[in-house]
Amino acid sequence: MGGFSTRFGSPSLPVVSLDPNSNAYPDGHHYGDSQGLTHVEPTLIPDNVLYGVKIFGVTGNATHWVFTISLPTLPIATPSKSLAASAKLVTPDNATKSLAISTPSVALISAATSPPLPVDGFVAHVQVPLADTDETTAANEGTPDDMDLLPASLSGNGDGSYFGLATKYDWVVVKVSTAGTGTYHITWKYWNGTQFVTLTTFNDNTNDFKTTGTIRAQFARPLDWVATTIAGIIAYWIKAEVDSGSMTIQPKGQQAFIGQY
Repeated sequence: MGGFSTRFGSPSLPVVSLDPNSNAYPDGHHYGDSQGLTHVEPTLIPDNVLYGVKIFGVTGNATHWVFTISLPTLPIATPSKSLAASAKLVTPDNATKSLAISTPSVALISAATSPPLPVDGFVAHVQVPLADTDETTAANEGTPDDMDLLPASLSGNGDGSYFGLATKYDWVVVKVSTAGTGTYHITWKYWNGTQFVTLTTFNDNTNDFKTTGTIRAQFARPLDWVATTIAGIIAYWIKAEVDSGSMTIQPKGQQAFIGQY
């Protein structure tokens, strides 16, 4: 390694020869090199100099770490070989016979769900004259016949009941304690921010509340489903709404639950 100039200003100090195998750099000022560097001492601080090395009076404390990283071995099981079933079987007398293969069946498997939740709102609705009755407590306590699933006497299309939860959900379950009778029919609806519109169900055995026992309506969450306020309760609501027919016996409920995937 050649020499360095310890010149700082004028006059110049003598050039000192350095041993490239030695760390014993004497104190002084570096005045530049072939890369055009000027005085380097402003950045020549201990953190920038290797530990144990002294350069121009600055003793380094920087540590150089060397890591060896071992890559994990990925175990790959050796594939097994098996003889695939042939579409034909050959009997000892060389007669070829067809192999009967049954047609596979496809069944809908319910997704795993969280435990059923109590409703945040259950409201009985009369269209004419307009009236909404909060029966949330009745829907959560389990007493038979304390839920008006439909009004005692139908006033016309639009009568029904609302089921609500503070967050979006995927199904509603009702325990019907008294089955309704009549020619009436209900349609499930949801609030889209403007009005109640038809809710598409894909697993619905509610049977217009005309069957006693536990019934269920399951649906895909609508993309435009919006929370709204009914009877002072802010929730995501679905509505069992009468759209036609008459009623001879009022359906009554015992309890309601709501579920989420």
